[in-house]
Amino acid sequence: EMFIRWLARLHGSYDYVRGHIFPKNLVATRRCLQKKLTKVSCGAGEVVTDFVRFLGYKAESMSEQTKCCNLNVDEMTLSPAYVYDARTQSFVGTITVPLGKKLIQKRIKENGKYEPEKELAYHAMSIVLVGLCALDNGDPWKQWLGCQLTGYSFCPAFVARWILQAIDIIHANGLYIKGVTMDNSPANLAV
Repeated sequence: EMFIRWLARLHGSYDYVRGHIFPKNLVATRRCLQKKLTKVSCGAGEVVTDFVRFLGYKAESMSEQTKCCNLNVDEMTLSPAYVYDARTQSFVGTITVPLGKKLIQKRIKENGKYEPEKELAYHAMSIVLVGLCALDNGDPWKQWLGCQLTGYSFCPAFVARWILQAIDIIHANGLYIKGVTMDNSPANLAV
């Protein structure tokens, strides 16, 4: 845990530290760290991921100005399919956000019931924090924090609660959100 805190404070200087300050055999390689990070919880639908905790460690060494950021909610189209996740030993690909009311009513009319566990995802909506000021070393920063899988429509109240919960968690980890942006998709206007 202490080593992870220390790495988070390096702000991209890990290779320099590994090559110039410590002998290479005492500090793990980037690939070793990447393998460890595959065990980090970051599945779709999770409101809080381990990345928020890691970002909190990084924020401990940031200046007050560098802690100012923008929360960007972005959506991208997916090819709907069930995919096997080796980490969780399960299939993923279904929605994590309830459908909109009209589409739920349509499903009930067509099938006699609404089964969210059978609805495939057509979009992924992610939260990315973007620093408004560069780090002390001059590098800009951004951090992916989580995503939700949505169908052709989604419940805007659910997404709004998810964004508000993310804002609370980000503030609790010492960062200051100065703005929230979303693209101009018609589905996002209701949020």
